[in-house]
Order: sequence, then C-alpha cells, then structure tokens
Amino acid sequence: MSRRSGERGQPPLRIFVLDREALSLAVRGDRKMIAWLDLAARGQAEVVTSPMTVVEACDGRITEQRWDWVLSRLDVADIGKHQARRAAGS
Repeated sequence: MSRRSGERGQPPLRIFVLDREALSLAVRGDRKMIAWLDLAARGQAEVVTSPMTVVEACDGRITEQRWDWVLSRLDVADIGKHQARRAAGS
C-alpha cells in the first residue's frame, strides 16, 4: 500500500480484496469489477487477491490475454502461514 488513511491530508486509500467469485467476475468483464480495477490503475484504490484465489478462479474458457490484463491491474498478495493466521484473527 502506498499510503494510509490520514497521511498528508489524503483521503483514505480504498482496498478491495477479491475472492474467487469477484475475480471470476473481473475476468468475465463485470462492470463493477472493471470499475474497481480502473480505480487501482489510477492509484485511487488497491485491489488484491491471494494466489489460491487465482487458482480457484481459473477457467479454461477465459483467454490468457484476459487473465494477463486483469492480473496486471491487481496485486496477488504473497503471504505465508503467519500472515494468513493473523488475517484470520487466530
């Protein structure tokens, strides 16, 4: 994340975490998901997902170019066991 809420008088950065369904919608061109990706491209939001979510959402009907386009506009978080447990609140 490049900035947090309240830093240098900037509005809070919006963070969208995509689950399998949201990522699937994005690669299929859903307007709401594309709008979120556009916000990220303009630096107004951060869109993230996990490596496992990419695996789960993989669909052979979607072209490789479409996947490349969507994945180029979001961050695939590289997290380990410790970070996953912290995120889960354990």
